[in-house]
Amino acid sequence: MCGDEYEESVLLVLRLLKFLHQQNSAHAKAICDLYANADIDGLYEAIDEVMLSIFPGAFYEFDDEWESSIAVLSHPDITRFCHLSRKWTQRQGYYSSAWQGKLQDIAGYFACGVFKMNISFTGDQAVLRLWLSSDYYDPLSFGNSMVDMLLYIRQENQWLEERLGDAFYARQQNREEAA
Repeated sequence: MCGDEYEESVLLVLRLLKFLHQQNSAHAKAICDLYANADIDGLYEAIDEVMLSIFPGAFYEFDDEWESSIAVLSHPDITRFCHLSRKWTQRQGYYSSAWQGKLQDIAGYFACGVFKMNISFTGDQAVLRLWLSSDYYDPLSFGNSMVDMLLYIRQENQWLEERLGDAFYARQQNREEAA
């Protein structure tokens, strides 16, 4: 790997690390320390650790039927989106699962290198199960597409918070992030 491909890979890894640093600086520092002298192959190894740190409780499993790895992901921003969306539909005077479809559309739009997707909902919790394509999966592209998805969901959360006047929760989250 040389030239532009190398530079692009390094920049994408740095983007993932920056996102992790904003979310959990201690984890980002630990990964940087561990891979401080890594070559590009070492950076690819670091991506899995970064993804597991960005998505708390995430894990990978293997599907024998499809002969594919499955990324099982959840995130507090996704949970917040589910909570706010449910609250929004109830405030409108009806209960609808359209927000669940919206989350599926968002995940489907951003999921890169995935050939099958399933989202399970339990109350305000959503768990994404993403079957990774053996032909098209690239850890850097996948990781960055998941970061793009989280950034988009954060914008949706901000819009919903403004409409719902849910300032208390926003202040509480800011205090927790500052601590």
